[in-house]
Amino acid sequence: MMEKIGITLDVPSVEYNKTITVTVKDSEPQILEGYWVNKEGEKIRLHPYSEDLTFRFKVHKETIGKEVTFEIYDADYGVLGDDRLFKRTYVIKYEHNKISIPLTGKLFKKGGNNILKLYVVFELEGKKYDFPKDKNDYMKIHVVEFVPKVMKAQNPSWEKASRCQDIWFSRNIAQKPYYSDIITNIVTMDWLKHFERIYPTLKRIKAKMWETKASINLFCQRLREMIQNKDVVLPQILGIGNSFGSFSNRQIRVNNEGVKTTLLDRYNINELSYMSSIGDPLDDLYGTLGNFILRITPSGIIYYMGNDTYRINYKKIAVYFIDSFDFQDNKFDLFAPSSYISQPLGYWDVSNNIVSKNPFSSGYYIDNKSYQNYQEDYNKGGDFILISDCEVINVDFTFDIKRSFTGYFSKI
Repeated sequence: MMEKIGITLDVPSVEYNKTITVTVKDSEPQILEGYWVNKEGEKIRLHPYSEDLTFRFKVHKETIGKEVTFEIYDADYGVLGDDRLFKRTYVIKYEHNKISIPLTGKLFKKGGNNILKLYVVFELEGKKYDFPKDKNDYMKIHVVEFVPKVMKAQNPSWEKASRCQDIWFSRNIAQKPYYSDIITNIVTMDWLKHFERIYPTLKRIKAKMWETKASINLFCQRLREMIQNKDVVLPQILGIGNSFGSFSNRQIRVNNEGVKTTLLDRYNINELSYMSSIGDPLDDLYGTLGNFILRITPSGIIYYMGNDTYRINYKKIAVYFIDSFDFQDNKFDLFAPSSYISQPLGYWDVSNNIVSKNPFSSGYYIDNKSYQNYQEDYNKGGDFILISDCEVINVDFTFDIKRSFTGYFSKI
């Protein structure tokens, strides 16, 4: 015979004027046990990402029909006492019970430590019962899991940033430079151009940067790498040309640092970094990228001119951007300890969906370390490379190069 389960709640909000029906089974005058569970009913200590709060408890049969007060507390382990996050009174109707409460930011109004440890206090006929009994079974919730929800609630919504966060949380642990799979279908150049503060950097890289000495020298190196990777074939007939360069984000290569990247990015010839400043507004660009890199990659035709000499003709230049979506900090340096300060990511008021850089604002302080702590506890959270599509510029730029007997190229 299947055991009857009570207190299965579908509460649309956590406001106190809602009526909730509680059920229990059989009989007796005290609460016997209680513990947190996931949606499958399994006992847990870590809150599953994006699930509601669910607590199971068992009572003696004599409690059926009696009122019980249910409270959720965050264990502060400090002199100020624990914060009560939720309180509700129910009528017991069954012996085995399950209470489910929507996990929203409204539960967390206190701020402070951004890792919460939740336990339950029942009050029945003047007597209180704390569960779980073992403090190691208190449910741990990292406030960082609310960050994407706050991002989505902004006006305008931080769509790209929240999507990147959801991907990061969904993946198994992967930490820079050992990334999880590359993401190429979220950010675009058109989206980037909505943010005027990037215009000066974009203008600089599009101002014929591909014609600079540094760009040409790097192209000579890239050409040798293309040959080694069989991504180009040198022409051998005088005056006959072969094409080079690809703007594909679907094909994967490995760069010189041993990190996977796309074919578009593998043979880039120059870059400019965009560095955010303290005065930058809090918006989707801030949440998605922060600092990032604009790059250029050429495509065109290479002609054999005889005597190990080749003519390079750029026909198109791809302009795109790349970023590492990670939460890693600098390694500790004994001689520069200040460099080890974890990168601050703002103050997140998850109760009111407000994010601020102001240290005097309400909310939880979040930094890179907050995400590292999540990775340590859950073995989840996958850093990844984020690459945009490209803007293609039509050009006609030609220069000659010579190949040495060692296989290296140089401009002549």
